[in-house]
Amino acid sequence: MPSSVSAPAATTPGSCLLDRAALPNARPTRPVRSCAIHQPNLLPRLSTLAKLYAADVWVILDDVQFVRRDVQNRVAIKTPAGRAWLTVPVASKGHYHSPIREIELAEHADPDELLRTIHHAYAKAPFFDDIWLPLEATLSVLVRPGASMLTLNETLIRWLIECFSLRLRFEYQSNLDWSGARADMLISCCRAVGADRYVAGKLALEQYMDFDHWRANGIEVVGSLFPPIEYPQLWGPFEYGLSSIDLIANLGVEAARNWLGMVALEQDLVRQLDLAT
Repeated sequence: MPSSVSAPAATTPGSCLLDRAALPNARPTRPVRSCAIHQPNLLPRLSTLAKLYAADVWVILDDVQFVRRDVQNRVAIKTPAGRAWLTVPVASKGHYHSPIREIELAEHADPDELLRTIHHAYAKAPFFDDIWLPLEATLSVLVRPGASMLTLNETLIRWLIECFSLRLRFEYQSNLDWSGARADMLISCCRAVGADRYVAGKLALEQYMDFDHWRANGIEVVGSLFPPIEYPQLWGPFEYGLSSIDLIANLGVEAARNWLGMVALEQDLVRQLDLAT
């Protein structure tokens, strides 16, 4: 059952590293070309990791406004009763327009409550230990009143990036010389990191991408089109859109890594768009 520890100890693969300076920032050997730009969400979904899989650099959107009731401080998991939210409470009063980097955890933030929820959902999963040990270590230390949501989310994301052996470098939006809003902000971030290709998610591609605008600014667009592929899950019919920890708990780190690679390479995860049409 959930218990608190004073600090995570291991630095072996699959463990969690809490010191940002010690965290890996694997830089690709090839020149930077593709850029993914995304908020640092809590234990992100596989579709987010798919975008990072396709990128040479990830711009972490820490300077944009925090969105309440979104997936920056909560993520869906699968429990014996079905789909449920795993939520880290944040201090919302006075922070309705604050950037993500300034968001702090609420006074009632409780690591044991989060760990109990995770234990209840995944204790019977065949590879439960692959998620439990790093999550217990990290949440026990970083979930506390007044702690930084960005530090928590970033630490967990870097653990997932290590699990999936993703090779990309990290840049913080707040450290870049960016300007504009919406598409212009994204374009300026691409330019700031030296990228000439932007990895867009399915929603952007289908609903609001102005391809002519990107082309006019010299940025090529590729699509991260995450396909609906199932994998073994606990608790009844398959649920899509869950946290990446669901895949790891059910398949194990190595098989989960291979699964994401298979999806990327064999299912045309990243498809170049013909911007001339």
